[in-house]
Amino acid sequence: DEPFSNEIRAYVGQVLAGHEMLGGATVDMGWPGDKAALPGDHVWLHEITTNDLAIPVGTGGRKHRDDKFTMRWIVAVRQRPDLAAAWDRLVEIDSAIEDILAEDPTLDDLPGVLSVELTDRGQQVGTTASGPLGHGFFEISVHSRLT
Repeated sequence: DEPFSNEIRAYVGQVLAGHEMLGGATVDMGWPGDKAALPGDHVWLHEITTNDLAIPVGTGGRKHRDDKFTMRWIVAVRQRPDLAAAWDRLVEIDSAIEDILAEDPTLDDLPGVLSVELTDRGQQVGTTASGPLGHGFFEISVHSRLT
């Protein structure tokens, strides 16, 4: 069977991609490579880590698979006139992601999902040779059980 995290990954990507609340930020399902240096704002899936995986092997019949994993997403903001504007845009994207996930009840509809939570996030802004750069992350933790 395909890991359940793959289905959730694809679903969250669909929910975020092109959402008007992100104000035109590009959403990618992995590191965007050279596109990360292009003008504009980017959100991409950085990694999926398993926090706790329990698959009983010493019982008869179909086994319950209890899987807890975290998706870490990265946010990059470029082309702002100053650090304050980079901070403002970074916080705007962060708030939009929180609202998008909070307002979308369909994550609960996926079979096997026990909980989906925004569990961590952070932001930083600095100056580079090409101007201000905002960098942030957010983590979505998922607890699923498949039978």
